[in-house]
Amino acid sequence: MDFQTILADTRTAYEKKEFFELLTGQKDYKLQVVDVPIDVPTDWTRVIPLGIHALYRETQEEQVLADYVEAISRLISGTPTEVWIAAYVLFVQISTEYRGKASFILNRDVFPPFHKAVEKNRAWLEKHSYGRKMSMYEDIIRLNKNLMENHQTSMLP
Repeated sequence: MDFQTILADTRTAYEKKEFFELLTGQKDYKLQVVDVPIDVPTDWTRVIPLGIHALYRETQEEQVLADYVEAISRLISGTPTEVWIAAYVLFVQISTEYRGKASFILNRDVFPPFHKAVEKNRAWLEKHSYGRKMSMYEDIIRLNKNLMENHQTSMLP
């Protein structure tokens, strides 16, 4: 899927108030990861910079950011799997910012609720995986460690 298609899908999701579905790969929004054989709900490494950030850059509408934050909040307060998805969304968002590819900086106020959600769902996350050898909890810790090593920032205290 090319950049224009990702942007068009993001525009559709925005118009339909479906950023949550876009970030979870629901409805017609699933985007396969092309460069590694991995099964995840969607390819956040393309959806966030080439979709969300590109749409914001194009429209300069604050509602794009507001809807994105709302979708992240919904992930954080959702099922354990959605909390795991939130970890990836936050990871890609922060990485996009540090690479200078972000059209906005996400307010870090989302981190404390994210941390609480991880702790609340920790037992479940430790027992389940998403097509990986490590548990979802270990995967979240791995993502956070990567952020600390590469960007000196953390999603968790």
